[in-house]
Amino acid sequence: MFSLFWQFVTAIYYIIPNIYGKSEVTALPKFLSQKQVNLGLDLQGGSHLLLES
Repeated sequence: MFSLFWQFVTAIYYIIPNIYGKSEVTALPKFLSQKQVNLGLDLQGGSHLLLES
């Protein structure tokens, strides 16, 4: 089982590329993940649904 330290290190490894924009991610060191999580329209604020009855 992972210790708390290794859980923290793993979380930071995956969080850092998602905090910065695409231009900053390419400037990060190569040992960090270069992939970012793509947010859906609902998380980007681009979707609005209205239900009328």
